[in-house]
Amino acid sequence: MDCNNYKQVKMKYRPLLILLEGLDCSGKKTTGRLLQKRLSEIGIATHLNIGALTSKAYRSISTFVSLHNCPNIIRSLVYSFDGYGDHLWYKNFGEQIVIQISSPMRNWAYALMNKQYLRILMMRFLKKQIANYDIIWYLTAPYKLRIHRHKYQVEKQENFDNLKKRFKSEEIFYMHETCLTNILNINKVFDTELCNCDEIVNYMINYILTSYVTIHSPHNDS
Repeated sequence: MDCNNYKQVKMKYRPLLILLEGLDCSGKKTTGRLLQKRLSEIGIATHLNIGALTSKAYRSISTFVSLHNCPNIIRSLVYSFDGYGDHLWYKNFGEQIVIQISSPMRNWAYALMNKQYLRILMMRFLKKQIANYDIIWYLTAPYKLRIHRHKYQVEKQENFDNLKKRFKSEEIFYMHETCLTNILNINKVFDTELCNCDEIVNYMINYILTSYVTIHSPHNDS
């Protein structure tokens, strides 16, 4: 990076908000970490957020509901609030770019897939309160490759989730993915079996630099 120049993201009042979405074992975290590293190396302050944005109170309630045998109507009501109040989430960060890994849309797609009508109705009322993103990139991979990745993560003690709970069947998995892609305003889909992480991040960096970044020279500033 030329020390006489500096890069600035063209967003007046907030960071550039990027969502990396996709179902389990699609490569979101690996891609997000490399994207953050590469952006930081070229002088763009970037924050990577992995996990839920919602309040600790909501997370505690949703965890309680998931661990106990609560009636379905209670579960649907609680889960429909996933993401509520996140529309101003960027105020928690001071970096030029914020990368979010996954979103409540995964849970909403699950509700649509299973025709949980109460939850779907609630989601329509709460839609304006969830986070909006400037860029949404979707990562996908074949079902069998995800199974292989999950087993590898378990062997390396990087993942302790139950495989059967995550991947009940190939049919259900693709139904969930179809619902999710239908409700997202996706900028581009990446298949992480066909493209390696470097290729994907190279595209992302070029897109960001072309569409959102300006380069200023201190010598030209008044």
